[in-house]
Order: sequence, then structure tokens, then C-alpha cells
Amino acid sequence: MAIDKTLLDRFIHHQCTPEEAEQVSRLLHDSPHLLDDYLQEAWREEVTEQMPDNMAQAIAAHLQIAPVARVSNKRYRMGWMAAAAVVLLLLCAGGWLLQQRRNIPQDHLLVVATAEKNYRLVLPDKSIVWLKANTRLVFDTIQFGRSSRSITLLNGEAFFDIRQDAAHPFVVLSGAVQTRVLGTSFSVRHNAAKEILVTVASGKVAVDHQQQQLDVLLPGKQITINQQTGRFIEQQVPVWLAAAWKETQLQLDNASFADLRTAMEAMYGVRLETTRDKVRRQTYNILLNRYMPAKEVVQALGQLNSLATKQLNDTSFLIY
Repeated sequence: MAIDKTLLDRFIHHQCTPEEAEQVSRLLHDSPHLLDDYLQEAWREEVTEQMPDNMAQAIAAHLQIAPVARVSNKRYRMGWMAAAAVVLLLLCAGGWLLQQRRNIPQDHLLVVATAEKNYRLVLPDKSIVWLKANTRLVFDTIQFGRSSRSITLLNGEAFFDIRQDAAHPFVVLSGAVQTRVLGTSFSVRHNAAKEILVTVASGKVAVDHQQQQLDVLLPGKQITINQQTGRFIEQQVPVWLAAAWKETQLQLDNASFADLRTAMEAMYGVRLETTRDKVRRQTYNILLNRYMPAKEVVQALGQLNSLATKQLNDTSFLIY
């Protein structure tokens, strides 16, 4: 399925008839990937049109995301739609995303979507959000920090470092799940329609499903929720796990083999296996650098701990 580019252009610029706007809204609601396809095509097009003033002013006033836009004569051009890290800043087309949650004027909404790279975003209240590649979120640029601090995570994963504001709790909406904090750091992963995963790095985080509180999480606690049924599973994890995917380096000190496996998967996307109890029982000290090849890291682990290593396939290694 594809979406007519001319029709989407008109929708973005509020030039659709009511019937056409309803058609686009339904398509984007049922098939969010169509917007990604549109943006990939936009990235390949030559920059010829300036960003509308209301978009540029809202972005400049509320966000510190200079790498997003190309600048010409002190005005943002349409190249904003496909920068290397953030490929979408859409103030106009956001209404369909939250129509079932709240009634917000479309020109208040800002959608931020990442492409192949992680991206750091500073919110109007100076809270910081790190977006993992292929993540999309939306919030109200006008009311954020005034009447509320609410963000909707549409898909992907984000790590939040939130400034404390007791009068305005910070809320992350992800499907049927709400994550509420005052000042803390945590990550939320919205993988698919059925599952939300919240991991806490610091502070306290309350997690709700359909307005019913499931639990209040402390650092090192992780909860996985089926957003259709509300059923959830909790587990204790290393505190660093919430932010490991965005870090360049991760220092492990006296880490268990289980934590070492978790770190290797988070940093390199590879899995460690072993057949020896000795390997499982001992602890590990190593500085993991994301830009060092996984094979070299595993070899270093073996040399540091007098263990043999073997690559099983592209994504798994044996230590024995």
C-alpha cells in the first residue's frame, strides 16, 4: 500500500478537503509506515521550499535541535524533513495521532521521528530525551510545561532524563500504558501493539494500564506489560540497562556472567553462550566500547580471564 504524495503534501499544509483529510487520517492511523515511506522519498528530493514560519518559530522557541534543519537566510528550508538523525518535524499532520486521547489543535503538535541514528532531544522544560533509531514520539508544543508535561511514544524506544516539577508530573503515553514521574531517568520501549517495556535508572516511576496503577518502580526494576490485557512481568536488571543502548562506553565492574551477557547484547547485539560453570560463576571487569568490533571484545574477555572463545555465527559467541 502507498499513499499519494500530492495528497499528503496537501494534508500537511492544511489544503485538503474534509473528506480527503479523513482519508489520510485513516491511512496513517492504520499504516504508520506510510509516513516513513513518504519521508524516505522526501529525503532524496532537492531542497526547494522553505519551512512554514509557524513550524520554524515553534521549533526554535521550544527545542534545541539545530542539526535537524538546513538554514538559508536565517529560515529553515524543507530539508528539515530528512536530516541524518531526525527525518520528521511535522506540526500540521499530528492530529490523527492523538485524536482518541485529547482534543489538541493540529498546529500545536510536534512529531519527531528518527532514522538510522540515535538522537538527543531537549524538551521545553530542559528535560532530555534520547531517541533510539527508528523511534517516533509526539507532544503539544504550546501546552507542554504549562498545563501538563505529556508525551506520546508512538513506537521505538526512548530514554528520559526528567527535570523535577512537582506541579507538572511527566507522563509518557504508549498505547494503553502510562508512565508517570516527577523527576527521574528511565526508558520506555514500544515494540509493537501488544507490549510496552519500562526500565528505571533513577528515581521512582509509576506505571498504569488503562488508568489502573500496576506498580511503582525503583532503580533497576523493569516491567513488561501486555497493553491489551494489562498483564505484566517484573524483573530486576542492572541500573545501566535503561540507557545502555545510547551509550558509547559501558564500564562493567565485578559483573556477573548474566549481566555481561545483557551488556553485550545491548551494546553489540550479540549473545554470549557458555557450557562451563566456571564461566557462569566468576565476575568480569571490562570497559565496553560500542565502536570496537564485538569479535575483538569477546577475544579480549577471553584473554583477560584465561578463557577460550569461539564465534558460533554472526550474532553469538561461545566462551569456555
